Amino acid sequence: MRNLKIKWKILFLVLPLVIIPVIAVGNIIGYVATRQAYRGITDISMADLDHMARFTMDLLSTYHEHFGPYKENEKDGFKKKFFENIRKIIKEKKVGDTGYIYCLDNQGTLTIHPAQEGVNIADSVDSNGNFFIREMLTKKNGWIHYPWKNPGEKEARMKIVRYLHFEPWGWIVGVGSYEDEFYGEANLIRKEILVNVLVLLVFTTLVSVPLVFYVSSRLTNPIANMLSVVRSVKKGVTDRRIEITANDELGELADNFNRMMVIIERNKEMEKALNQQTKMASLGVLSSKVAHEINNPLGVILGYASHLEGKVPPDNPIYRYILDIKTESRRCKRIVEDL
Repeated sequence: MRNLKIKWKILFLVLPLVIIPVIAVGNIIGYVATRQAYRGITDISMADLDHMARFTMDLLSTYHEHFGPYKENEKDGFKKKFFENIRKIIKEKKVGDTGYIYCLDNQGTLTIHPAQEGVNIADSVDSNGNFFIREMLTKKNGWIHYPWKNPGEKEARMKIVRYLHFEPWGWIVGVGSYEDEFYGEANLIRKEILVNVLVLLVFTTLVSVPLVFYVSSRLTNPIANMLSVVRSVKKGVTDRRIEITANDELGELADNFNRMMVIIERNKEMEKALNQQTKMASLGVLSSKVAHEINNPLGVILGYASHLEGKVPPDNPIYRYILDIKTESRRCKRIVEDL
């Protein structure tokens, strides 16, 4: 992270701020929707179980009102056939995918069941070891939830049963089904919500990455430009300036940097001029010293030349050389005085 450029750091910092809320909102919506779906399906399913239980009670009541208590050894063929029709209707009723309706007498013997009529199940226990049939025989009316594991299944599944007491015969009418069969639609809704959240997350990421990268580039380009100018200054180039494209903090920074560069360039020119003046002053001191050192011997030379000029006659060949010495000495003296 330390070696990344600023635009990438901005991307990695901002992107989670966009994605995390999407995930959070999606999970919240999914949770609320799933809970509502489960609650609604539970209410509807329990209403269906209750309706089927009361439907069965009505069938038994109809038979009882016409013929009285049912007996297995009933001699009246019509009565027996009528009950068999009722039994067939009850046994063929499906509850969910695998649920069914059954009836028990007060001893726990199945009087109506799709496959186990005549079997006493009073001592049946669920996967937790509870005698749920005994509880139904004792309470006679109500709801019961219990885990049940069928042969060949790896884990127990929760079963829900609505049971009512048919008092004229002392029977218990039970209507049961597995809860997961009721919640199949809710699970589909949950999966659809999850898929939609994932699609939204992917879409948000695909949109956010270029957008954040574009914004971060717009923010960091002035910094990159400034860095380029700083590197040029480091190499000695002081005439470059940063382009001001905004009035924000970066624009203010660029403006102050440009002003600083003007001051640096001005100071550089002043330093150059000062160096030139220093050189000239040093040269003046040197010239004075040189002039002083040269003037002394020149004065001596001119003195001796003037002395010899008075001693040597003009017709002497040496006289011309003495005049040349005086002339050149005076010229040298003027040159030295001009330094």
